[in-house]
Amino acid sequence: MAQPFFPDPIFAWSFFGIIALLTAIAAWIDTRKAIVPKWLTVGTFIIGFLVNMLRSALMAYEGKPLFCPFLETGSVGIGVLDGFLFSLCGSLFAFALMFGMWAVKLCGGGDVKLFTALGSWFGVYEFIFLYIFSLGVLWVWVIFVLISGTKMKKLKKANPTIPGKQDKINVGADRVKGRLRMTYSLPIAVATILVMLVLHHAELRLELPTF
Repeated sequence: MAQPFFPDPIFAWSFFGIIALLTAIAAWIDTRKAIVPKWLTVGTFIIGFLVNMLRSALMAYEGKPLFCPFLETGSVGIGVLDGFLFSLCGSLFAFALMFGMWAVKLCGGGDVKLFTALGSWFGVYEFIFLYIFSLGVLWVWVIFVLISGTKMKKLKKANPTIPGKQDKINVGADRVKGRLRMTYSLPIAVATILVMLVLHHAELRLELPTF
């Protein structure tokens, strides 16, 4: 049986709900204003530390294994330290990875901050899944936007009187082209849900579909 990440299903669902809400807010603002505000990324970063410190404290109190193998469970204080180290390692790893992408102009500064904040929630191991899932969702989104833009151009050309949304599509296409490098906020929000459902479905008391 896999090592438990949450002390109980209530905590698991609370964790899921809070991070899903925060990433959804980031996606909403970024989609509308092309920016992820600092108050949101800093707030997400701080809350991630607090949530994981509380999570690990409860895990230690219940005698469950901790993130750091050299820390002995059973003490709430040790659990708080464990949660702090978990978030610290995750955020540093996320920052290093995304800073490298920013340096070669594959993402924006807001993306670096948002991913760093999420590293404090998921730690190193789960952040890797979050990053991979977000890239997958990003490419699906890019392909969808490009195909939609192509179809609208053909439709507009065939019938110029159609009151299309070509200007908006062009803006969207420009954002895709300039930020493929593009805003990661929406893919991150989707990837966050996928990570929680795939990695923690058992602790959420959910059954994944079988084929």
